[in-house]
Amino acid sequence: MKLSLAFLALANVAPLTFIMPANAAAPVRNTGAENAVKIIAGKEVVHTKCEWHNFFQSMNIRPKYRICPGKNAQESYGFYASGNASSSVLEVFLKLNRGQENARQDDFVRPVGSNQLTFRIGAKERRASVCDWYNLFQSRYRTPYYLKCEGRSNRESFGRNSEPDYPEALGDVGNIARRAPNISGFLAGPQGSTPLRLRIGAQSYTRSFCEWHNFYQSFNPLPRFIVCNGRTRSESFGQYLFGQNIVALNIKSQANGDATSTGFGELVSFQLGAQTITAQRCALYNWLQSNIRWPIYRGCGPIRQDSFANADPRVFPKADRRYLYNQNYID
Repeated sequence: MKLSLAFLALANVAPLTFIMPANAAAPVRNTGAENAVKIIAGKEVVHTKCEWHNFFQSMNIRPKYRICPGKNAQESYGFYASGNASSSVLEVFLKLNRGQENARQDDFVRPVGSNQLTFRIGAKERRASVCDWYNLFQSRYRTPYYLKCEGRSNRESFGRNSEPDYPEALGDVGNIARRAPNISGFLAGPQGSTPLRLRIGAQSYTRSFCEWHNFYQSFNPLPRFIVCNGRTRSESFGQYLFGQNIVALNIKSQANGDATSTGFGELVSFQLGAQTITAQRCALYNWLQSNIRWPIYRGCGPIRQDSFANADPRVFPKADRRYLYNQNYID
């Protein structure tokens, strides 16, 4: 995200955790029929690039699906349709989120992390734990916040999630051993109180790293909040519990492949800490996309679709081509 760029010098010490329950996949090159490998529950899973694209888009608050080679719309993404959320996948995670109303803690993944869920990717159903799915989606973000799954090591839980997406043979840089960062400790400590100014739409806002973390987490159906330094739980993230920011956006879209359908430019209200913010839905969408490793930006008001190619990378970062990540987080 923009925060990760502003924080690039410190990212080697503590990559931040902005997740979006809305995860855009890598742009599909050529026809999208080529195979790509991802890691689910420590195992290699093969699907076409188009199938992976649509699956990751199914966790996007404004999904942009593609028709895959040799398939129609229903076969490509129609099975993600939902009458209650952006997609059936997102709906499942939102139900888990709202079902944890008595789990008053920062980590909403852990209480249900070992539960098994089955999702369809292309023509096949894949089964894994909530924690495994969570880590797979985290691998799509510029600053992932992984979780060690029950009964698994860090390496088994998330240590291989990013590598398949990165170029190989880039010299010896990938072999450099680096100290595992304490992400939670950084965000919850004095350094996490450092102010950072970021822009959503036409307006800029100043919040601490920890506060921005919790705001971004509020758009994750299974958020991992942090109690900020000098703040109570209620002050840190009480206003974000149970997907209220997602619900406030009132995102409901048919599986028609149209990410800029009716209402995309409407004003919506959401919480940024204790403050109620109003912005165009498309502006919020683009802000969230900027936190994803392969963003899919959309035209918004006076901002044309083709303008993002030359946009300020501090506001709208390009596709993430970095290939070296800290894979051994100690939290």
